[in-house]
Amino acid sequence: MRIVLAQFGAGRDKAENLRRMLELTAQAAERGGELVLFPECAMVSLPAGQSLAADAEPLDGPFNQALAAAAAQSRIAVVAGLYESIAAIRSRIPARPAPSGCRPARPGPRTPRSQARRRLAPP
Repeated sequence: MRIVLAQFGAGRDKAENLRRMLELTAQAAERGGELVLFPECAMVSLPAGQSLAADAEPLDGPFNQALAAAAAQSRIAVVAGLYESIAAIRSRIPARPAPSGCRPARPGPRTPRSQARRRLAPP
């Protein structure tokens, strides 16, 4: 397997970061890559302490959908650090206790944001 490391400095503009990631994904595939790895925080880079709430998306949001489409079109797997919205995380947590009687952990005050990693593979 040929792995390509995509180095770029993500900025505050999420749309520009996505444009650059789509471009790098296509380049990686053109050069024979089968897997392209992007840095953490590739979706958007914010100053320390600034909320990611406005930029976070559900895993099936437009940012992730665009990366998935690029992966399928270029026939390359993509790994990228993305921010998942708290509402999307909570929607996946079961409402009833687990069989052992323990409830899954919920995001709380110590977890103001979530970073999700998702492997986007071509069909």
